Amino acid sequence: MNKFVALLCVLPMLLLAACAPKSAENKAAADVVESAEMEEQDVPYSIAKRYFVKNTVGEFNINRIADKETFEQYFGMAAVMGRDGLPTTIDFEQEFVIPVVLPETGYELSIVPVSLRNNGRGELLFNCRVDTLRELSYTIRPLLLTIVSKSFDTDNVVVEID
Repeated sequence: MNKFVALLCVLPMLLLAACAPKSAENKAAADVVESAEMEEQDVPYSIAKRYFVKNTVGEFNINRIADKETFEQYFGMAAVMGRDGLPTTIDFEQEFVIPVVLPETGYELSIVPVSLRNNGRGELLFNCRVDTLRELSYTIRPLLLTIVSKSFDTDNVVVEID
């Protein structure tokens, strides 16, 4: 009978210990896991080809386009004959676009993506550089359209051009 009484006394204490708030050690371990989730990480992307900036577009300062209607307000398709002549397909249900549009110029410029990273604070940081290739006898509007999965989507996209 004494064992039964001892068990009845110990059982409620075990239940209380299981339901007690996290100890400082357990809380610190949970904080480490949470901060690991917020670490910077590279974000995969692809480049859309065969698009141009419409002539009706003036100054451009949009860093993220998440729907087809908005995209079509600014960009047109530039299909050509031959292999790989069709514009890259963009699935706006699954993807969004980071556009980099430069002012009109008389030089052929190449906008080269350098990195796309999630900074762990809800921002995507897109870094690219501009290479001058040659002088042209006409003007162009340099463009880079970067396609990113909506699993990385955020309203805070920062584009840095070196």
